[in-house]
Amino acid sequence: MTRKPITYQVFAVSVVLVVCAGIGVWASLIFSRAHITIKTDPAGGEIWVDNKGYSSPASVYLLQGSYDVWAIQDGYLPLSKTVIARRGQSQNVILTLEVDPNQPPEGAPL
Repeated sequence: MTRKPITYQVFAVSVVLVVCAGIGVWASLIFSRAHITIKTDPAGGEIWVDNKGYSSPASVYLLQGSYDVWAIQDGYLPLSKTVIARRGQSQNVILTLEVDPNQPPEGAPL
């Protein structure tokens, strides 16, 4: 009696293991980070987190820890806020900018 090759079974098991390992790595990366949504008020500001620039609103994933978040926009004073990122948690951060009295944007209330 001749044996049939089992290459397909080994390949299928290998694919299943690789896919499961990939999902596990992806899940551990997502759940080991905090999800932070950052917006500026007024809308349209530029946001800086950990030396990386984003447009408002920004959605970032950060490792657990403390971060200085900066917001800048023409006609407004720069603003920084310390954000504490906690693993596996989401939070919303709104940075309310004040009008720069020396260079107010058009139509801004003084």
